Amino acid sequence: MAVSNAAWITLYSHSKYNVENLISENQRLSRQLELLASRVKELEDNNTKLLLQLRDISDHYKRLLDLIQQANSTIANAAVVARLLDNINASLTTLYMYTNTHAYYTPNVRSLFTPGTVADLVVPITGHPMYNREHALEDMRKMYDWVQENIQDAVDHNFVAIKRPEYVDINGAKYFYSFQIDIVDNYIQSPSETLQRLAGDCEDQSILLASMYKVYLDNVGDAWTLCMFSEKYDHCIVVAWVAPQKKFVIADPTLDYYAEADSLRSALDDWLAYVGMEMKQIHRMIVFNNKDYIEDVSYNVIHALEEKTSRQS
Repeated sequence: MAVSNAAWITLYSHSKYNVENLISENQRLSRQLELLASRVKELEDNNTKLLLQLRDISDHYKRLLDLIQQANSTIANAAVVARLLDNINASLTTLYMYTNTHAYYTPNVRSLFTPGTVADLVVPITGHPMYNREHALEDMRKMYDWVQENIQDAVDHNFVAIKRPEYVDINGAKYFYSFQIDIVDNYIQSPSETLQRLAGDCEDQSILLASMYKVYLDNVGDAWTLCMFSEKYDHCIVVAWVAPQKKFVIADPTLDYYAEADSLRSALDDWLAYVGMEMKQIHRMIVFNNKDYIEDVSYNVIHALEEKTSRQS
C-alpha cells in the first residue's frame, strides 16, 4: 500500500509538473500570439494608411492628368489665344498712345502739331499759299486775327488717361501687364479737333496757330507752341521766327496779345509783364512743333530757340 501510494505521489508530482509546464508554455504561447496579433493589427493599420496614401497619390495623379489634358487643349488652340492676346495688346497700346499724347506734355505731343492739316486755311486768310516777303508780317497778323475771331475760348473737361504701364516679355514681344488710370483736367487738341469744335483753350489755339505759321513760313522761318509753368500760372502761346525779316512773333490768341520783336528774351519779358509775371517765376518751359520738343528751365529753352533761329538767319 505504501509503495502504491508512493508511486501515485510520484506520478501525480510528475503530472503536476507537466501540467504546470503546459500551462506555462500555453501562457508563453498566448503572449506570443497576443504580440503576433498586435503586430498583425499594426501591419493592418499600416497597410490601411498605405492604401489611403496610394489613393491620395492616385487622386493627385488624376488631377495632374486633367491639367495636362487641359494644357493639351490649350496648346491645340494656341493660335487663337495668341491672336486674341495680340489684338488686346494692340488695342491697349493704341489707347495708351492716344490718351498719353492728349493728356500730358511729352515728346508724343509733336504728333498733334500738324501743319499739313491747316494748309487749306492759309490761302483764304492771307491770299498767298505761303510766305510772301512783302506781306509776311501782315499775313502773320491776319492768321492771328482769324484764330481770335473764329475759335472760342473753352476750358477742358476731365479726360481719362492711361499712365505708368508695366510690360511682360512673351517670346521677345512686350505685352501690357498692368497700368494706372489717371483722370486729368487737360486734353490737348490737334488742329483738326480745334477746327471741328471751333473752340479750345490756350494750348489748343496755340497749336492751331503755330501749325498755320509753320506751313506758311515753310523753309524761311519756324513756329512753335511754347508752354510756361509756374506756381501761379500755366499758359501756352505761339513763338514764330520770320528769318528774312529777322523778327520774332509772339502771339497769344486767348489773352489778346500780339507782338513783333528782334529778341526772343525781350519779347517774352514783355508778354510776362502783360500778364503780371516775371521770368524768374517760370520754373519749367516746354517748346514744341512737329519736329522739336525741348523741355527745361526757361533760360535753357530760350537759349536753345535762339541758337536754332540764329542758324536760320
